[in-house]
Amino acid sequence: MHIPTGKKLTLNTLKRPSIPYRKLKWFSVVFLLFFFIDGQAHMKSDILTNTFKYIVCLHGAESTSLQILNLSGEPLGLEQKDRSSSTTIIGPCSNINIVGSEGFEQVLHTMLFSLTIGKEKIPFSSIQKDCLILGGFAGLSSSANLQKAKSIFEKNGFLKERLILCGDVHLARELVENKGIICIAGFGSVALGVDGNKEMKAGGFGRVLGDEGSSYAIGIHAIKASLEDEYGYGLPTCLTDSIKNFYNVKKVSDLITSINNGEITVTEITELASTVFLSAQTGDLVSNAIILEAARDLSVMVSHVVKQLQTSETIPILLLGNLFHEQPLFIEQVFEFYEFIAFLEKEQKTITVVNISGENIATLVAQKKLIPKLTPLTVENNNQTPLSKGRGRSINHE
Repeated sequence: MHIPTGKKLTLNTLKRPSIPYRKLKWFSVVFLLFFFIDGQAHMKSDILTNTFKYIVCLHGAESTSLQILNLSGEPLGLEQKDRSSSTTIIGPCSNINIVGSEGFEQVLHTMLFSLTIGKEKIPFSSIQKDCLILGGFAGLSSSANLQKAKSIFEKNGFLKERLILCGDVHLARELVENKGIICIAGFGSVALGVDGNKEMKAGGFGRVLGDEGSSYAIGIHAIKASLEDEYGYGLPTCLTDSIKNFYNVKKVSDLITSINNGEITVTEITELASTVFLSAQTGDLVSNAIILEAARDLSVMVSHVVKQLQTSETIPILLLGNLFHEQPLFIEQVFEFYEFIAFLEKEQKTITVVNISGENIATLVAQKKLIPKLTPLTVENNNQTPLSKGRGRSINHE
């Protein structure tokens, strides 16, 4: 079987501006206007003129990434107390469904208001009014949560007319040119297809009704398997001891009440996913079965969306979420199932998988769509898998 070799995916072909940056200091930047349908934000090519000097790029889910760009699209140096200078600041979870409104506001304060910028160490508060906020956050797909988030930003001194907020998956969709899929596997999971102005979705129903293939699902399945082992009707697994050590309990059954009443948080359950992957590497059969089930669930979700895309061209699939970022080999497992390969061959579909899980999605969108004359933007250090019709697949790890 011939296995094709992957290449880098260039996300846009924009050119460097002919106007020197020093003349852009108070340049009225033309950017794309968002419109909202059912709380979902989508970009359109209508133009709106605003004057600002900086673009604050926030991408929030199980963790929160912050970058601040100048009008040339260049990330600026950022520094917080007791941290070395970097162009990227990583903060805690900002999913409003998990941390609540107070937690969301706390993340905002922690990340921005102790910040200094550039070699001059300019306090963020002194440039706040000169910033456009571009934020994609897990949990903002509902109109109610979106309004809560906007109110929190406005309450903390950000200008309403310079706020562009939406769900993380809907911000990521702006990286799809015409047809493509965004697949997220983090605290939750979803596969979102884009076909022009049409959307199709599989999953994304939340941890109670779904989120198959997510870190949370893996964590819950690990606890269930350990309980079955402890009660004597399940397969023996090293996860039982690992979970007892993780939560510092004598028996896994001691966790039942705390899990059911919410004392053990979603975050604490999702953190078990890394334990499951470590156990799988030691050969634990139960851990490997949990991971394979998660991978199969994600491949089924992607299959449902791929089938609905009416195209004979290669379909790009963009991957986001901590599972794809922290467990790159998991990507292979998702797309290696015989059923998935057979499905592609039957449907005569070709896909290209691009792992952008370690990137700040807001920055990529800003550089691609808010700053119209940049040099070509290529996502570096990504894993990409071309799949030819009936020919197999390959993944490059760099």
